[in-house]
Amino acid sequence: MALDFQETIREMESRLSLAQHERSQRQAEIPSNNPNSRHKELGWVVFERQAMFDAVNAERQVHKLPPINMETFISKVETLALGHSDYTHKLALYGAEMAHGRILAP
Repeated sequence: MALDFQETIREMESRLSLAQHERSQRQAEIPSNNPNSRHKELGWVVFERQAMFDAVNAERQVHKLPPINMETFISKVETLALGHSDYTHKLALYGAEMAHGRILAP
């Protein structure tokens, strides 16, 4: 069953919060999951990005929208949230917008 928009925001915040609780265990640098980067990133960055990417695509499937790729997630969701003091909420909000088709995917 499809979540309404506000429920989707809360679900995205919950998923990100769970992933954030693992930061202390993911301090090593690992290969990035950013297709435009050849550099390593901290494991928690890669883990949280992947968790939100997966959550967005799972919700898009419920709404019968095609999946997005990682490049689209980074450029249209993650980049918008960067630098905000309420990063967790902004990433959840923009993730929900992408999941509901409010942000257009290429």
